[in-house]
Amino acid sequence: MLATLAAGILAALLHLTIVFIASTGGQVQRLRDAYLKIVEDPEYVLWDYRRQPVVEIPVRPDGLVLGAPEAPNRVVVFSDFRCPQCRKLHMLLDELLRTYPDDVRVEYRHFPQDPACNPRPEFGAGHPGACQAARACEAARVLGGPAAAAAMYRLLYQRQAELDRQRFVDWAAELGLDRAAFASVINSPGVAAQVAEDVECGARLGVAAVPVVYLNGRRLERWGRISTWAALLSNTATVDR
Repeated sequence: MLATLAAGILAALLHLTIVFIASTGGQVQRLRDAYLKIVEDPEYVLWDYRRQPVVEIPVRPDGLVLGAPEAPNRVVVFSDFRCPQCRKLHMLLDELLRTYPDDVRVEYRHFPQDPACNPRPEFGAGHPGACQAARACEAARVLGGPAAAAAMYRLLYQRQAELDRQRFVDWAAELGLDRAAFASVINSPGVAAQVAEDVECGARLGVAAVPVVYLNGRRLERWGRISTWAALLSNTATVDR
């Protein structure tokens, strides 16, 4: 415990050093590497995770859930289909679900950084078209249920570079959904309301830049390595249920 606390203090000091030091590239790079080595160490991640407050995130009964619905560990993700880091998280979560199919369920929440449905001033222009991508996922759920929503979710990240073209109706047809029905549903008030509900939930939790990850109600800042998740999921004393 003392070692972990010391690591946390050292990480904070290194962070301040990196921010304020007036030095040349090589020295800064060495400090940055030392900082990352500490904060990405599973023991540090466990310590940082445990000190986060537990927050209440309502279950969305009709929301997109990946993995076993009754899995003991609940991951809630606030994300944006046009965000590169969100795509990286999507790929990691797919690997996580393959590795721990009975242990983890992932609940996806929309938080597009797009003023069209999320008018937060810090976003500026944000990610134009991200709201419509979120609606495409919701429209697939309305017409085809959870399986269609999951397929559209994966397709939107797979084709992230093509989202500007907004060929969502064509993609829905690829998934076996009716083109005319999808074109109507994607712009329906009900679909817009579902996206707005997720955005409001994220705003209440203080979500700003995405992706944001919660594991069993605690925010997880360092989510980028499977080894970190292995440590979290195998250490029952640190994973709240």
